[in-house]
Amino acid sequence: MTATGEIIIQEITIKAPAKRIFEALTDPERRKQWWGSEGRFQTTHVESDLRVGGKWRMSGTGFGRPFTVKGEYQTIEPPHVLAFTWLPDWQQNPMETLVRFDLIEKDGITTVRLMHSGLTPEGSQAHKGWPQILEWLRAYSESGFKGLMEVTPPTTVSVRYMVNDVDAAIAWYTKYLGFTVRFNAAPAFADVTLGSLRLLLSGPTSSAARSMPDGARPQAGGWNRVHLIVDDLSGEVARLRAAGVQFRNDIVTGPGGSQILLIDPSGNLVELFQPASR
Repeated sequence: MTATGEIIIQEITIKAPAKRIFEALTDPERRKQWWGSEGRFQTTHVESDLRVGGKWRMSGTGFGRPFTVKGEYQTIEPPHVLAFTWLPDWQQNPMETLVRFDLIEKDGITTVRLMHSGLTPEGSQAHKGWPQILEWLRAYSESGFKGLMEVTPPTTVSVRYMVNDVDAAIAWYTKYLGFTVRFNAAPAFADVTLGSLRLLLSGPTSSAARSMPDGARPQAGGWNRVHLIVDDLSGEVARLRAAGVQFRNDIVTGPGGSQILLIDPSGNLVELFQPASR
């Protein structure tokens, strides 16, 4: 690590693609898994509204004392650049600073460059832990985790709700029912969680709200359904069609992935969804 004035710079080489490392940095559940070492420095809670101007917050226990650090996303360019403000509670008279990650990939190996700027001399002394944090990131990223959805515990249930206003839905679920924002792409889509329940809030401009072949358009109230994630949507559709299963529509593809609706014997909908490649 080199520190020049009010800047800390650290680089590390990770034998993993930039996409995987970017997911480890931005997904709240993933960040809890790798950011820390049990019994020494343990992250227990992460909130993240992943959009420019969105807020993030991380808390846990460090060296026997609770800690909280928070900030706001400044730059998001998946999977190469992530920058956010940084305001910790373990400093006296802390000042908001800027943390930036640059990910440069070549042949499946990524150089991660961290720059922490805007620090006072005292702030530089209080942030000597970046080399260890990057080592944790390297160990986790090289462990070979495969995709964003695999971080969800096996008991988690995903349900899609069609909503008229994504921002209003986020406010209602977080304020009144205690949900946490996992991902926010309003006005089209948001992902909120509560324990083992994951709600996918899809607005009128989302791909899930596109018209059916007969002209019917999914709306709030009648199109809520169980959301099942699959690895090969086309293969599953072929298998189920061959078995005589009835479908409500054809495969629809949007920014987040591809989906199709099945109809059960009672007329209820079940969605099969394949996440987009990252």
